[in-house]
Amino acid sequence: MGTEFVDMYNAQPGATDTTLYTCAANTRVRILKATATNGTTTATYISFHIRPDGAASGDANIIINRKTIGSREAKALWELEGHVLEPTDILSAIAETASIITVHISGMAIT
Repeated sequence: MGTEFVDMYNAQPGATDTTLYTCAANTRVRILKATATNGTTTATYISFHIRPDGAASGDANIIINRKTIGSREAKALWELEGHVLEPTDILSAIAETASIITVHISGMAIT
């Protein structure tokens, strides 16, 4: 069994369900650290899901529901930390407004 650190996502999710990371087959990934930063002067929110490939994002797989990120604020997304994505699982997000919140997520891949 091998492990390696992975940069899972570092960008700004859209206002529709945006795939942030897809776990490779024969691999599991544990989320180690996740942050969200709002560089604007207006508070906004973001939601996150971990779902099996082929499943829709919804109440059954929501991890964070409408977390508010204040004006010029950075927040640790501790609710994501420690979760394990199984092979082909998808981490996705939906922002209130596209291209405002910068999300950075890192993890440990286990093969």
